[in-house]
Amino acid sequence: MEIVEQELVVLAVLIIKKLEIEKKLRQTFKCFLRKCFSCCGMKNIENELKYLNEEIGKLKSKNDNLMPQYSSQI
Repeated sequence: MEIVEQELVVLAVLIIKKLEIEKKLRQTFKCFLRKCFSCCGMKNIENELKYLNEEIGKLKSKNDNLMPQYSSQI
């Protein structure tokens, strides 16, 4: 039984290390993308994407607010 417990502890440590590495990789990738946008003169594209995401978010929230009204009328 001790061998199983030891293996579980080793497995848990390996999973934690894997998660930490994946987190660093995601941060590095995001940072790389940001630098690419700014270094390549693509700041306007980045700003346009932010604007479009904000507008989509507004439409989604507006849509969510309208949905209960339609269901109550039916």
